[in-house]
Amino acid sequence: MVLLSMPQTMPTKNPRVTAVLPPNLFEIIEKMAKTEERSMSQMTAILIREALSKRDTGDRTTAQKP
Repeated sequence: MVLLSMPQTMPTKNPRVTAVLPPNLFEIIEKMAKTEERSMSQMTAILIREALSKRDTGDRTTAQKP
């Protein structure tokens, strides 16, 4: 009898991004994450998603280019 096995692959991970934040901005996000019982990564992803959604709908009141 011959047993063949397929190589097992690890599930793919989402792409990563690294950002350098001023301490005050980091603290704000950290407090939000704790309040919502989320990780910093989850909270940051939510905030980015919300900001991109606002940009897509044309609401640029907080992120206007000069």
